Amino acid sequence: MFGTQAGPRVLQWPIEKDERTGALRIPAGALHQLGEGALFALMRAPADADTQALGYLAATRIELTRSLLAPAAHGQTPPIAASAVPEGAYARLVDPGLALALRVALPPPVAKPGPQEAKAKALLDQLAKETLSGLAIAWVPAREGADLRLLLRGGKLWLLSPSAELVAEGPHRSLSIDLAKNDPAQLREKLIESLRAIAKVVNLLRLAAHAASSPVAQKVDIAVEVERAGKTFALLPERVPALFAGDRLAVRIANRHTQPVDVTVLFMDSRYGIASLFPRAGESNRVVPNGRLVLDRFEVDADTVGRESLLFIVAEAEPGAASADFGFLGQARLEATRGGGAPGELRAILEAIGFAPERTRGLRVARTALDRVAIRLYTWETRARRAN
Repeated sequence: MFGTQAGPRVLQWPIEKDERTGALRIPAGALHQLGEGALFALMRAPADADTQALGYLAATRIELTRSLLAPAAHGQTPPIAASAVPEGAYARLVDPGLALALRVALPPPVAKPGPQEAKAKALLDQLAKETLSGLAIAWVPAREGADLRLLLRGGKLWLLSPSAELVAEGPHRSLSIDLAKNDPAQLREKLIESLRAIAKVVNLLRLAAHAASSPVAQKVDIAVEVERAGKTFALLPERVPALFAGDRLAVRIANRHTQPVDVTVLFMDSRYGIASLFPRAGESNRVVPNGRLVLDRFEVDADTVGRESLLFIVAEAEPGAASADFGFLGQARLEATRGGGAPGELRAILEAIGFAPERTRGLRVARTALDRVAIRLYTWETRARRAN
């Protein structure tokens, strides 16, 4: 539903230097997928090549949309003096330092395991002993509570919701990886890619729960209406109605705050895809105090069905800074059943040109860091068509 995601891009932010204390800050934080210890190259200008880095900086404190930086050593490069950071310099992301947390329930034992089930179990046993790049996974027994449940059945490794409901056929079928069509290396790669995509969505939903009632949320009104056959009804955060292909969503935002705010709208589909709906290229997403924003209508389609959401991120604007746009959080949806193939070659090419996966540690966000951001979630069940 709604479209596709933009590709990765270089992430960098202007450095703000406190004239009194010399403290270094950037207008990016946990919502930008940064964690404590994140590493940045110090660039004199945003268009400079990586080889022109003046030194390196590390994040010492992470808030939701801001981070405090300090000079750091990297490789053979010693720390630069804080006083040597030039005015107008940029911090270019090298390592986000964030581990996306995910609680995964291991599959129940299989009564008569065959070679495919043995292959999957061997992989899971190995992963449970490893520290995975970009992920902080807690592997728990099958009966414990979890964000994701694994199941071995019918020659597939199923990735199920916390309820463990398995839908084997049809448009609502559960996510799975075909064991016979993937050798151990392919199975490992596809499972880790799937876990990383699921972890990003799970962690965004956690942040949404924490920031739903922040001070900014109390000062910004978001209204979402569903238009169907000439009638309208309100889509409310506390309800999960059924929406059908052809329904249209109308969005209005009113800023009652004394400060301007920047608005990003993300669509999260039932296959863990994240698409940026607003702002599009060239659009301003800043809403001035007492200003209003009316978005183009979004039409529901049945490319994906099941539980889906609009996620609104409203950030209090930084004085004198460019608008905050969280569209870079987008990611492609997972396939319902992941078969064979050789994605490793393409992956190696992407890594060689700078699109390597996250390398990371942990996420800690102070409650006070949420005060300047509102995150609101509107959820529904997408269905292909209405029953007669």
